[in-house]
Amino acid sequence: MVDPVKLGQQLRKIRTANQLSLKQVEKISKGRFKASIVGSYERGERAVSAYRLMELASLYGVSGAYLVTEAATPARRRSKHDPDAGIRINLERVSQISKEGYRDLKTYIESIKVARDDPTNTVLTLRDQDLPNLSAAMGIPTKETLDVMDELQLLVH
Repeated sequence: MVDPVKLGQQLRKIRTANQLSLKQVEKISKGRFKASIVGSYERGERAVSAYRLMELASLYGVSGAYLVTEAATPARRRSKHDPDAGIRINLERVSQISKEGYRDLKTYIESIKVARDDPTNTVLTLRDQDLPNLSAAMGIPTKETLDVMDELQLLVH
């Protein structure tokens, strides 16, 4: 069984990774998710049904299974990122992101594809040295970039 507090923390982490406020969640869900209810889920004060969890996960662009698995995983897990393999980005997933805050990320990735004259449409590999540029394009601190990209399922492992 998943601890509701850990699940709530994971919900908040994904919501903030998507750069959404509680009010914005209420607005984009057309009132289906009231800000106060989502806040109570995030604080672990209210249990979220499996159905509602799947709806929230879909709204955030992740799978419900991902939310539950991440909430059940100990906080001190090892990073999945292999620095020798570079930063491998799932281009199909990038194209599916509709969040306004990620327009610069899409533009940055597209500019690299054009500069490389890269016809592939599935995976783009960047060097670890490109991480600060990715961070800037996402508008988040460099140390959080890979975790946020992983949460958004943008990385290929």
